[in-house]
Amino acid sequence: MKFLRSLLRWLLPVAKTWGDLVDSTKPKGFVEMRLVHARGPRKGEVARVIRGRNVVTGFLKEASTNDIYSGRDIMRRLIVPSTFAGALSDDVYKVSQVELGSGNTAETSADESLETPIAGSRKDISSVTFDATNTYVTFYVEYDESEVNTTITEAALRNQSPNNGGDGDVLARKTFGSFTKTPEYILQIRWTLRI
Repeated sequence: MKFLRSLLRWLLPVAKTWGDLVDSTKPKGFVEMRLVHARGPRKGEVARVIRGRNVVTGFLKEASTNDIYSGRDIMRRLIVPSTFAGALSDDVYKVSQVELGSGNTAETSADESLETPIAGSRKDISSVTFDATNTYVTFYVEYDESEVNTTITEAALRNQSPNNGGDGDVLARKTFGSFTKTPEYILQIRWTLRI
């Protein structure tokens, strides 16, 4: 009995450390892009799926100097009651748009924008879903046959905050192997964050 108690006391810190390690290595979110046939006999069928882990921006700047926030900074400030200093209560800081680009530099937590934004590619989130058992939130946007028909290699999740010259903040960014969207396809994007 004494041996079992000692073993349990020894295993407890190991279990806690393992839990911290697993938590730190789990993706904080992922992006799934689907090219779906827009017309013809294969209309509605998925032609290609691009999926990968995203990086939630992690830099922190002083809000009183009107510097931009980061994705992680915005998340933590939004859960603080608005009566406390540093809290955010305005909807402009919340996730609201997806933007596409053609840059190739890998994403980092210090990203403040896309490397090469595609003109006219910013689109408002059309729906949000919450996972019933996990701490996930998924944002959905769709580009129809007439939109962003070009080569795409990067995407960003943005808000509409007045920071960054009124351009909004990049909350998360993802780069991937290039693909070309044509009028033959609809592009569906599901961007999931684990909070």
